[in-house]
Amino acid sequence: VPSVVVGKVWYGAKYSALKYAAVVVITSGVVAFSLLSASAKASQSNTTEASSVELVGGITVDPATVGAVLAAVLGMALDGFTVSTQDEINARSPGLSSLQMMLMCAASQGVWSCVALALGEALPTALHNPLLKPEFFAALHFFHHAPQALIDCVLLGVLNACGLVFLFYGV
Repeated sequence: VPSVVVGKVWYGAKYSALKYAAVVVITSGVVAFSLLSASAKASQSNTTEASSVELVGGITVDPATVGAVLAAVLGMALDGFTVSTQDEINARSPGLSSLQMMLMCAASQGVWSCVALALGEALPTALHNPLLKPEFFAALHFFHHAPQALIDCVLLGVLNACGLVFLFYGV
């Protein structure tokens, strides 16, 4: 959805009816499974919402839920710009294949992650924040003591890449 919206609004892209239909079907499936999962969890849970905050007008919100929704909306918006920008670059560089573009995007994400990890280790404690924390050596320590977790993470990355290729060629 964000890719289509950003492509249409920001870049003026035109999509076929089949692409719109695919977006509606995929989004409907995700929403349906999310709602089914949420209702199943709610029926199994007997706990009350102790972490809720009451706002002006008697509206009660859960800060963790609000944070998760904001993070999801921001992530989808950034994803929409990434995909639309990739489409624009592909249009300007006809010799560049889709898989090459995906590889370059993944490599740049890896580089930025390494930069963030290095900065997190180099910064003084007073400057640590949720994006720049000293987690690199803690991760190495964890994987040293739990090597199966490293295998699981690598496998998850490979499966994620395969899923992205499937979605890219399917939608």
